[in-house]
Order: sequence, then structure tokens, then C-alpha cells
Amino acid sequence: RLLCAARFRRGHVVICGLGRLGMQLAQEFRRDGRVVAIEASGTPGQIATATHAGVAVIAGDACSPATLSRAAVGRASRVIAVCDDERKNIGIAATVGELLSRDAPASRADGNGLECWLFITDPWLRQTFRQDGIFPHTGKHYQVNVRGLDMFELAARQILRKVPLDYERIRDSDARAVHLVIVGFGSMGQHLALQAARIGHFANSHKLRVTIVERKGSTRRHAFLASVSKFRDVCDLLQPAEVPEGELDPDDIVRMLPRRDDTKELLTIALCWEGPKKSGGDDADFWRGLAQDDPANVSLALALARNRDSCPQVLVFQTSKVGFGALFSIDGRGSAIGPQIRAFGMLEDTLSVEELLHEREDSIAKALHENYYNKQLARGRKPGERPALFVWEQLAERFKDSNRRAADHIRVKLRAIGYRLDELRSDQPAVQSFRKDQVDLLARMEHESWCAEWWLQGYSYAKGERNDVKKTQPYLVSWNELDEDVKKLDREQVEAIPEALKLAHYGIYPQVQ
Repeated sequence: RLLCAARFRRGHVVICGLGRLGMQLAQEFRRDGRVVAIEASGTPGQIATATHAGVAVIAGDACSPATLSRAAVGRASRVIAVCDDERKNIGIAATVGELLSRDAPASRADGNGLECWLFITDPWLRQTFRQDGIFPHTGKHYQVNVRGLDMFELAARQILRKVPLDYERIRDSDARAVHLVIVGFGSMGQHLALQAARIGHFANSHKLRVTIVERKGSTRRHAFLASVSKFRDVCDLLQPAEVPEGELDPDDIVRMLPRRDDTKELLTIALCWEGPKKSGGDDADFWRGLAQDDPANVSLALALARNRDSCPQVLVFQTSKVGFGALFSIDGRGSAIGPQIRAFGMLEDTLSVEELLHEREDSIAKALHENYYNKQLARGRKPGERPALFVWEQLAERFKDSNRRAADHIRVKLRAIGYRLDELRSDQPAVQSFRKDQVDLLARMEHESWCAEWWLQGYSYAKGERNDVKKTQPYLVSWNELDEDVKKLDREQVEAIPEALKLAHYGIYPQVQ
């Protein structure tokens, strides 16, 4: 019966592996539609949990073409490879591509391509497999997406969307800087730094300040700066603070942190402490290793809360709502915690279907890209003439990411001019356009954020055409040095924001006083 269900239905999700991540995803996607799971060595408890949730389970090796065929991957909407061994996940992605290459036109009768999400725990390997052109048989009918299951990137985007670093309005004449202190510079801390660097570009053009707090002797900061060599071009990287070796003392760490001074800067402290992890290991080791740092981050949060006069906005990384993360519920939280502390990164939030699919957030990015695409065609350009001149479905992932960065930065732009982004409301008309002076300000902010995106990818300024081999870009200059034709593109993107938001069912409204 299971085999027939998989064979004759379309649009289902195939999940390979029923470990902690696979089970979470199976239950999430089951709420949205049909799910088939492949598990080679699941316990009776795992299988029972999955079937009770309405997930059909196939016993077998997900790297086997025969098993993948039983799950009807050719008719699926998505394949998610989350086995314990990331080498298996890579093999699954390659095998699915080979299967589709044989019968894609027949099996994909709906005309939509299949996307395989690939989970890789190692951050450097993950970055490697995010490059275009690595997996065979990819193209119109098949894409491999490593980014989609990067929980640290998802968590960083999610928390900075909900809890902004510019939590007070930064005007163009404002003398204050925005300062992010990251306590612990493992995977979560590094992704938080990267997302902040992408969107931390404000109306006064002051660079985002970043302070890293790590254990003495840690190589994480140096490794990060070696891989993101131009991070210092984007942010003011302040002198790091070093935590002494030995047992972690939360009060000692709090004493070495900057104190809040609202007249000089807006300060946020992110608690992402991560102890040393063993290399390798399976899915269970990965999640167990993450969760073992939850108590340390809770202790740091409580130590900060004990001195509330100097306690700024605090973000505390937690892995689950049912563990220590339950202490940070917004309603009814304990008096020792305080309202300025927000937990983030919990698996239940980060890996929800809404967050994973990016559908609503991506609708803004898609609308921004569609505006650019149509304007370029109107100017006589041909589809595909430039690397970014494709429709969204055919656009390379790095250009999708560029539009996502622009969409994420919209909230920062709006706060600069006294507005906020909200769901469309029936009781209040949304702003339909910006004044000329607002367009000029927001266009400059967009250019600064755009420059940061390219610098973080390792590009440098050079005259002439962009060169992706030498990583040079002719527009990495200040706003005042830009040609008017290029400034016009930034202004057009800003002017497209109200309509893009409307298409995503969002609107622009005055800030609540």
C-alpha cells in the first residue's frame, strides 16, 4: 500500500533519514502535505512516531536508486537528505540527479523542477557544496540546495528580522554607532556576524561595530577572518576579549563586556557560547554537542540580567523550546530573566516549514528581482545576457541570495525614515511611495549594503567589467563616486519596494510611537 501511495501521487516530500532533524522535518512537512520517509536502520520507536504522524516509511538505503524509485522521487516536490552520515547525503543528491536525468521530461509533467535539500554539518564542507556546478545532472529539472538546511544561517536571519540591532531609529545625522558583541564564535556566532555585516548598514553610514568574545587560544576568530578576508572592510572589528582557560565563570565574562551607553551606541550582546566539539560524528553527536552548550548560555544570560542598569538587548542561543529555551517565553517568564533577553535558534522555530521554504520572505526578493529583470528587458537586454538576467526559477543561488539580502535590508531602511514593515492592514492604508529625499537616502543605504555583500564574497574594486575569476567589481566605491546611471539602478530598486511588499502581502506603516 505504501509503494502504491508513493508511485501514484505527485507533489510529496521525500525525507531520507529519520534522526532528530529528519523526524522534525517529517512532522513539519506532514502538516503541509504528503511525506514519504526512507530509513535504513530506524528503531521501532522512530518508525512508530513517524507513522503515527501520518508519514509513510520505506525501509531501505536512501543511496540506492531502487529505494529512491520506490519513493517516487521523480514525482516529488522536494527530496531532503538528512541521514546521519553526510557522505550519504551527498550520494543521495547525486543519485537523485542521475535518476531524473533519465526520465525528467516524463516524470515532471507539471513542468516544475525538483530540489534536493542537503544537510552537511561541517561548515567548510557546507560552504564548498554551496557553489554552483558541483553536482551532476543539475539544471532546469533538478537543483541541489545546501543553503536551505543551514540552521545557523536561518536562525541568524530570523532573529535579526525579529529583534533588530538598530532597535532605536538611526537618522542620517545620528552620531551613535550600532555595536554587536558576540560571546562565543562557533558556527552560530559566525553566522550571526555575517548576517549582521550584510544588513547592518544604517542611515548615518557608520560601520557596524563587532566585538568577539572567545576562549583564550581559540583559533575560530582567525579561521573566520581567513575565510572572510574582507570582513574588516565591512565592519569595525574591535579588540577581542579573551576568556581565561578553565571552568567557565559567567560573572567574570559579564565583567569584561562593554556596558550600555545609549548616548554613544546601541548595544546588543549575543550569547552563542560553544565549547570544543569533536570532529566527525553522526547526526546524534551533532545535536547533542549543540545542546550541551545551552546551560552555559542560560547562565550567561542570568548573569547579565542581574545587573539590569547596564544590561542592553541580549540574544541567547538555545537549541530547543522544550529544554532551557522554555525559560525565555515572552509571556509569563520568570522575574530573574527580564524582558530585554530574547532566546533564538530553537529547532522548532528555525526548522518550521514557513521558515525553511522562505516563501513569504522570498516573495519580496522575487518581486525585487522581477522589477530589475523587466527593466533590463525594457532597455533592450536579452534574457541570459548577464548572469543575473534570468527569471527567478532559473537564477543562480548566489543571485537569489543577493535579492534576499536586499529584502532583509528593507526593514533597516524603513526604520531609518520612521516606518516599519507589517502585514497589510484593512484599517490603515500602506505607504505607496517615498519622497525624493527618502529615495536618495535609501538608495545610498542600499549601495552600502550591496558593497558589503560583494566584499564578504572576497571581491575588490577594479575598473572595467566585473571579473568573477579575479573577483573584481567596478562599483565597489562610495556613493559619491558612483556614476549616475548606477545610482539610478539603486533608486529604482528602492522605488520598487512598496509594490514588492504589496505582492508579498506586506505594507509600509509609520513606526509605533
